[in-house]
Amino acid sequence: MRRFLRGTLSGAVIVVVSCIAFDVTAWFLAPERVEYHFPGYRFRPYAQRGSDFGWHFPRYYFEAHPTRGIDLTPGGRGTAFAFAPFTFELATNSLGCRDDEFVPDGRPFLYAAGDSQTMGYVAKEQRWPDLLARKALLRLLNCGVAGTAQWHQRDKFLDIVGRLGAVPELVLVGYVNNDAEDDRDFPAQTVIEGYPVHRLRAEDDALGLASRIRAAQDNLDHPSLSTRLKWFLKEHSLIANMVYRLSAWASSGGAVRSDVYPFSDAEAGNNKKAIAAFKASACAIGSRFAMILLPNAPSMNWPDYYREVRMFLDENQIYHLDLHQAFAQAGITGTEVAQPTDPHLSIEGNARVAAAIAGRLAGEGTRFGACAPPAGPNKS
Repeated sequence: MRRFLRGTLSGAVIVVVSCIAFDVTAWFLAPERVEYHFPGYRFRPYAQRGSDFGWHFPRYYFEAHPTRGIDLTPGGRGTAFAFAPFTFELATNSLGCRDDEFVPDGRPFLYAAGDSQTMGYVAKEQRWPDLLARKALLRLLNCGVAGTAQWHQRDKFLDIVGRLGAVPELVLVGYVNNDAEDDRDFPAQTVIEGYPVHRLRAEDDALGLASRIRAAQDNLDHPSLSTRLKWFLKEHSLIANMVYRLSAWASSGGAVRSDVYPFSDAEAGNNKKAIAAFKASACAIGSRFAMILLPNAPSMNWPDYYREVRMFLDENQIYHLDLHQAFAQAGITGTEVAQPTDPHLSIEGNARVAAAIAGRLAGEGTRFGACAPPAGPNKS
């Protein structure tokens, strides 16, 4: 019995020492981009706060909206973090857009709609719509809102155009791979105690969400020993991150990520209606309209990821540019377009997107985003 216990103890010590040695070695030698696969590893703010209740945004940067569920607070200010090893400033204008004050002056302008990939998780001047506008010598109004899809974006667009009394030359909609889900549940978010939260479950009423937010906030302000240990492992242990990812995969039933974004089933029905309605609304007031299928970093091995989306857009004569396909075919990897700790577009990724759109825009002129049916197949 004693020999068994000694053997078991010795084995446990060897395992623990081996794990510590692996984690210490990984801390110094693992590629920097490993954090992209394990958000929080080697990055304390994300490890401690993560994305619960939108705490990576300043409190009250979002406000509840009666029809859209959520929107940016006009005149909001603050510092965002937890998406990369740097922070960036957020500021909204009186229209509730993360942009400078915009007053129509008769010059043509671009209107950018989309979610966080358009609103930008980098400095304002480093976002793809801003870089594109400078390349195209056009004014810009960027009204992307994190966590939204086309029903929200169309409603905001019509609201803002009505308030401005001006029509943009071109409407660009940055499309991402959770837009169908967001439109399926629209309005999918609300704001509780100054934090944006998803309300996807029947039990997620305002009182329940507020209670959860207060409990989580208290845990942040007065963390327990187990919480501190979890934070420490999340930040310092690659093994712990690997185990967590494996357990999450197992709890999902071992689902394998598809090489094609599903867009032909009923789940995408609301999103399809929203895209068609957005195009109709923009074209009805004299704007050109283009859907920009933005690169999805985790799926860059699959160039045809948005095939079903493109089929729908072609069938409905909606102009589109599939940058995911273009980048993947050019051999551009996810780490070349995404943040070190997150799939959102990096500074380099934003620059690549802007350059690709600018090249197409320069070559096509007013044919880019044309509302009338194209003369030939609408190829991305």
